[in-house]
Amino acid sequence: MVIEAATEREEIKREIFKKLTPALRRDALIATNTSSISITRLASSTDRPGKFIGMHFMNPVPVMSLVELIRGIATDEDTFAASRDLALTLGKTPIAAEDFPPLSSTASCCR
Repeated sequence: MVIEAATEREEIKREIFKKLTPALRRDALIATNTSSISITRLASSTDRPGKFIGMHFMNPVPVMSLVELIRGIATDEDTFAASRDLALTLGKTPIAAEDFPPLSSTASCCR
């Protein structure tokens, strides 16, 4: 598994995946640490959307235990399970999250 953790700019992440993917084994999983970019869109820039997932590690990573696991539309169950197992092995607490960015600070919720 490769976990990408570049800056939150979609074009930079897509360029990384474009260069990275050909160097990986066909069965390698790819994760992104994004908190705001669509996993489905990022996965489409690879040759393996089923083996692509979001693993958003909360900051500061050494202190925070929570890791959001975000499936794209094509993320397969084995990829989700392997990501969950990796998070647990790292001593983190994985939770499933949806593939959309958080509400802005100006949005109202639950009225």
